[in-house]
Amino acid sequence: MDIDGTREELRGNYELAARIRDAAAEEGLKTYIEFSGNKGFHVWFFCDQPIPSNTMYSTIEAVCLKASYKPKEVYPLPGEVEVDGKGSGGQPVKLPGGIHQKTGKLCGFLTDELEWDEEGYPIVTQDQVALIDSIEQNTAQDLYRLAVEDQEIEEGEPEYSETHAVDFSLLAPGEHPHCISYLLEKGVPSDLEYNKANMILANYTVDSFLSDEQGKELARIVAEKTSAEHPTSKKMVWEKVSNFTGVLRSVRRNDSKYHWGCGFVRASKELVAEGGCLGRGCPFWPWSGTETGDWKPSQLDYVAEKEFFSFLFHNPTKAAQLLDTTLPVSGFQWGEE
Repeated sequence: MDIDGTREELRGNYELAARIRDAAAEEGLKTYIEFSGNKGFHVWFFCDQPIPSNTMYSTIEAVCLKASYKPKEVYPLPGEVEVDGKGSGGQPVKLPGGIHQKTGKLCGFLTDELEWDEEGYPIVTQDQVALIDSIEQNTAQDLYRLAVEDQEIEEGEPEYSETHAVDFSLLAPGEHPHCISYLLEKGVPSDLEYNKANMILANYTVDSFLSDEQGKELARIVAEKTSAEHPTSKKMVWEKVSNFTGVLRSVRRNDSKYHWGCGFVRASKELVAEGGCLGRGCPFWPWSGTETGDWKPSQLDYVAEKEFFSFLFHNPTKAAQLLDTTLPVSGFQWGEE
């Protein structure tokens, strides 16, 4: 992956490359930074066997997004590489080890203990052979894992559009919606796919403006509370949290598409039967949508409204608190319905 810029941005470009390297390390991936010889750096991902370029791109993109960066140039670009090295419909990779024609600087891999010369260029170690011999390859399985987690979200249909994110500002600090509290207390029900449970947590994390670390803490608690008998391939807590991290990354990348919805929550009959969902008694229950994207109340919403007003009439003191009004001296009077 290429990170390029102006000569003045060279140190900043290295800091970005190092940030991507650290983000990859958090996912268990090894990356290596190469100085291009002039104004930028290349971040290398090595694999123990050939994999499709689009899969590799998805993996690199996932790592970069974790480092809050959208990759612009990933090589080799798809296309046929001719014998003379020129790309036909694509672009090949420039190998390290040469001398840059403009600066005369060595293009090569850098060590973690980076030093800079008097001209402001990074110093490339001369013993490139030994450094290359020490390179560790990533397993195809680890690279596929990140790509697949992103693809699982990309293939799903969002429930709500950008303009209909739920407002969680009603919640007090440390308070969560009823269904989230259920998951934190009992874990993921056996009839709910774990990836969907993480989708619930990821949407909630984004729409309630929680940090990634706060979201991961919720995911960790849910993972620990989930029964060992849950039919998921992710048996270890760290695997479940890692899956959440991938889901959250995809939701943040597509925050104009993915927002809180009750579909995945209501998909679990076990959760609903155990009172994990309050239904229309929940203040975060969404309105029903129309094909035009406009929003209007459904028949069930009218029923909920009627029940709400019935509650207000039969509980005047609480009604006054909710509506911030003053009770009449005579109080409210009502008869049997």
